[in-house]
Parts: sequence; C-alpha cells; structure tokens
Amino acid sequence: DIYTRFDLQYADSLTQATVAINAKSEGNLIITGSKGYFYVPAPWWKTEYFEARFEDINQNMKYFYKFQGEGLRYEIEEFVRSILNGEKPLSLTVQESLAMAKVFEEFQSAEKIQQF
Repeated sequence: DIYTRFDLQYADSLTQATVAINAKSEGNLIITGSKGYFYVPAPWWKTEYFEARFEDINQNMKYFYKFQGEGLRYEIEEFVRSILNGEKPLSLTVQESLAMAKVFEEFQSAEKIQQF
C-alpha cells in the first residue's frame, strides 16, 4: 500500500498507526495511556529523547538517550553479538510470527477497508 492508516481494537486497548511509502508526514510516535502519554519526536527511529507527558505539565519528564545511527544498527549489532557469543538472538517466537500473519490476513480481507 502507498498509504495505510489502521486501527486495531483489543479487549482493553486501541492501537492506531499510519504507514506510507512515498508519502510525508510528521513521523512522530505517541504511546497513549490512561494517565498520560509518551511522545517521541520525529524521526522516532532515530530517538535521542522522549517525553512522558501528563495533564499536569509540571509532572512531565524528558528522557535523553544518545543512540548511534538508526534502529537497524542495533538489530545488526544484536545479531552479530549472538553469533560471537553463541547465544540465541532476541527474535520473535513462532506464536508471535503467526499472530502477526493473522493480523495482516484479517486486514487484507476486512470489509471495513476504505480505499481512496
């Protein structure tokens, strides 16, 4: 898809995401909770800091992390470390992979898809 926005509803939560190829948007990340939310400014995949935000702005907190490069760098690093140390890399389980495939399959066959 060139541009897709989707909502996933669970028993006690809701996820909303937008993904696109060759379409531009702000590119930030927001994880919302019942007491506040986390805000990661664009580009979120090159995170240097994020904020915990609350209704009372005096409670807001900023967290700073200096990452080198993009997230893919850390995936490659984990893969190499697992080879060198003879450890199993952190990866998805078979059940997690099947659950993801099920979500994609349901999305593709959904009757509520609006195409523009």
